[in-house]
Amino acid sequence: MNTALANRVKSRLNFKAGKLHTYRFCDNVWTFLLNDVEFRDIQDIKVDKVKIVACDGKGSINVVPPKDE
Repeated sequence: MNTALANRVKSRLNFKAGKLHTYRFCDNVWTFLLNDVEFRDIQDIKVDKVKIVACDGKGSINVVPPKDE
């Protein structure tokens, strides 16, 4: 999935946030909560709140399936 996104998606999106409300980093996952955000593309879109969640896509994740009880 990560390889497909890296090779096929060529779009970029610019935005400007009025305020960074909260940021967190836990278990290699960043979470950002932004207020008064303006997305800039062909047309400008303004929203009150945005939540961005980002994780490292380069590392491998080992998932252990649940045991049958």
